[in-house]
Amino acid sequence: MQSGRNKQSGHTLIETLLALAIVALLATAGIQSWQQLMRSQRRAEGKTALLALMQQQERHFSRYGRYQPFDSAAPGAFKWYSGATPTDSAYALSAVACAGETVARCVKVVAQPGGAGVRSGFADPACGTLTLDSRGRQQADGGVASCW
Repeated sequence: MQSGRNKQSGHTLIETLLALAIVALLATAGIQSWQQLMRSQRRAEGKTALLALMQQQERHFSRYGRYQPFDSAAPGAFKWYSGATPTDSAYALSAVACAGETVARCVKVVAQPGGAGVRSGFADPACGTLTLDSRGRQQADGGVASCW
């Protein structure tokens, strides 16, 4: 003999909302991890570009006895972006004289995140602008040791 109750299968509203909350929490953590990974990869792109640019500056110094300043407006023979193309690049590159020095004796190559001509939406709040000078000093605006 069956009871008068009708057995229903399925989930209650509270169970469904709890499952959605867990999915949203996991998605948020995943997105943050993905963004951190992308920032880290773009930072590696900037550091690699600075090292290659400093090597090019050293070759220029060996040939002409001085370093060469440049920026995106007048790059000359130097690559002013960090990636394969300007629109794919996370950093705009330039070279200036070291503080208190002439460019003939010391040059500082600079990787500025985002900006005109490169991926404008990119920002690196932890490290900011990366620099490398001809004396081997590596710096970052954020001052975080892990930036280099």
